[in-house]
Amino acid sequence: MDKIIVKSHAKINLFLHVLDNYSYDGYYSLETIIAFLDFYDIIELKVSKDNINHTCFSKNSILLDEAGINLPSSEQNLVTKVLQYFSTTYNTPYFSAEITKHIPLGSGLGGGSSNAASAILAINDLCQLKLSTEKLIEIASLFGSDVPCFIKEKSCFVFGRGEKIITLDKQLPTSIPAIIIYPYIHIHTCNIFQNLKLNQFTPHLDINWKEINYSIDDLMKILIIFTKNDLVKTAKNIYPILNSVENLLEQTQPLLSRMTGSGSSFFALYKNKLDQDKAYNYLLQRAKHKFFIKKVMVSI
Repeated sequence: MDKIIVKSHAKINLFLHVLDNYSYDGYYSLETIIAFLDFYDIIELKVSKDNINHTCFSKNSILLDEAGINLPSSEQNLVTKVLQYFSTTYNTPYFSAEITKHIPLGSGLGGGSSNAASAILAINDLCQLKLSTEKLIEIASLFGSDVPCFIKEKSCFVFGRGEKIITLDKQLPTSIPAIIIYPYIHIHTCNIFQNLKLNQFTPHLDINWKEINYSIDDLMKILIIFTKNDLVKTAKNIYPILNSVENLLEQTQPLLSRMTGSGSSFFALYKNKLDQDKAYNYLLQRAKHKFFIKKVMVSI
């Protein structure tokens, strides 16, 4: 087998807390729950005929040019860096990767990190390296603090700088109806962290997420009462239009609505598909030409 095609799923952060300390290497310590969406890029990986590792975007990609984003070159793309790592470290063949892009860039939905993790998993499979999950997570951490969580691709509690992962027990419904809004703003995560204020940090949340038997109502109560996204205030100060996105979603009366990651996307969770459909139609009427709006299912 010299070719493999994989799905590279988007994620949301159900909450994101920045702790009031740095880890040893200068990164902030975080706590978050990450859940995955039925919204994904597609990566086709095959042995390169040119004896070089490279990555390109498929002509079928939805690149959402409204954001004015300069696409990364092959050399800058995390997938190419993953391919190069394996060629150097494990003497794997050279590969070409074609990404059919659907997840907006710089949206807080983890597209680039997901692509990198999917490439790691694909090479491990295609080349029959038989690396353990722990080793794959270790490799993933070389390419970004939020890449490791995509290796397991199950809802998980993530802490540290992103390398410490606890998979949540499957006590919850397998999926929850949701809506994603992306306001065509490409946010650089480093810009948000550089502008954080000391009073925006959150103490460690003493909840054992793995052992609690949640119902969906219980989970929503815990998230609403005890959690938030510590980055949203800073993001809204820099990009005031995010206030409009937040207010618009709140008008649809979701179970929960929040910014994901460092933005710029927001998500809203709904009790059932009927509520999701009503909210979706409401949002289309008011913001179809302003924002990217998509119905998704969130696996928790």
